[in-house]
This record gives sequence, structure tokens and C-alpha cells, in this order.
Amino acid sequence: MRSIAAVAFGLIVAAFVALSLSGGESAEGWQAELAAWLFAGAAIFDLCAGFFAYFAPLWIALLRHHPDAVGIASFNLLLGWTVFGWLLAMVWALARVPERRGAVRIAALRR
Repeated sequence: MRSIAAVAFGLIVAAFVALSLSGGESAEGWQAELAAWLFAGAAIFDLCAGFFAYFAPLWIALLRHHPDAVGIASFNLLLGWTVFGWLLAMVWALARVPERRGAVRIAALRR
């Protein structure tokens, strides 16, 4: 949540800096310029949010140390543009990861 507020604050500061650098134009000129800057900032923010949302199954698989993270990434990249493909990738990323029995045995032997 802090990052969203920081991005919004940065966009507002950038808009006011751009207005101060634009010189002494009429009131309508700076309002149009402010609207253009805010629109551009909102578009960049939406693109970044869309990128992270589109690859959400991959981020979840990586955070969960899923053994099929590469498969999930490939599936999401190729079929994630369909809603059904994205949902399947998300279900695959959230699926229960079987516990590695060899790692448990080694940990038990070390004790």
C-alpha cells in the first residue's frame, strides 16, 4: 500500500514540477498540461499493475518454491492472455506442493 501512495505522490510532484517549468502560460494551458501528465502517469501505473497482475501465478509459484515454476511461467506466458489459461496457471501455482521425502530424511539424519 505504501508503494501505491509513493507512486501517486511522485506523479503529483512530477506534474507540479512540469507545471513550474512550463513558464507563464494561461490557466487553461497549465490545466491541460496537468491533465496530460496525470493521464501519462496513470497509464504507466496501469501498465505496471497489469504486468504484475498478469504474471501473478509466476510470482506465487516463485514465492512458494514450486518445483514446476518454469512450467507455470511458460503456460502463463503462452495461454495466460485467455482468462481460462490464466485461471489454470493460478490454480497450478496454488496447488499443493508435495513434500520432498529425501529432504526430510536428510534433515532427520542430521539431528
